[in-house]
Amino acid sequence: MTQRIIDAATEIVVEGGFDALSVQRIAAALDYTPGAMYRYFPSKDALVSAVVVGIIEDVGVFMREVAGITALERLRTLAFRWGAFAKDAPHRFGLIQVLMATPQVILADAALAAPAIDAMFRAMDPVRAALCDAADEGALKPGDASRRALVLFAGLQGALMLRKQSRHVPALIAPDLLFRDVLETLIAGWTAGEVPDRGASSNGSRT
Repeated sequence: MTQRIIDAATEIVVEGGFDALSVQRIAAALDYTPGAMYRYFPSKDALVSAVVVGIIEDVGVFMREVAGITALERLRTLAFRWGAFAKDAPHRFGLIQVLMATPQVILADAALAAPAIDAMFRAMDPVRAALCDAADEGALKPGDASRRALVLFAGLQGALMLRKQSRHVPALIAPDLLFRDVLETLIAGWTAGEVPDRGASSNGSRT
């Protein structure tokens, strides 16, 4: 029943955003009483937290480990998988944008936000591992893999967010090319050691 509630809530959020979510709507979708819903989730925020974790775990499916290629090839593959997620699951990608870009605070309670943050870092683990391995292999200069993963995510996310505006100025904004430019520029900087990497460790730390 818990999973049915999360699935129903996720569909409501995907279709109408977080503002569309209510215990009453979920109960109606499941033919369940609103009061009984609180047996499974003590508050709406607790349910929102579960929905957010589920959406981020969808990202983790796209960002699963890649084997049998060099670390830099793994890194590029994982980056393009993030781009594929934005195209193949636009509504879920849009919700992640809302979580990060909107001034609205979706999860104000730190205890409820913690599982979502943990899920995001788990989803990024393959990226951090690829960055760390690339430094170990000598393909990148040593640096803090966690910081680099966040920089990479921020840059690629920014490129993807411009997709909506590309139809207005297609000659200037080509999202796929911009995405590739961001990726390769960061890799080139880390290869040359020219991108500031404050707090970098000397061994490409995975932390």
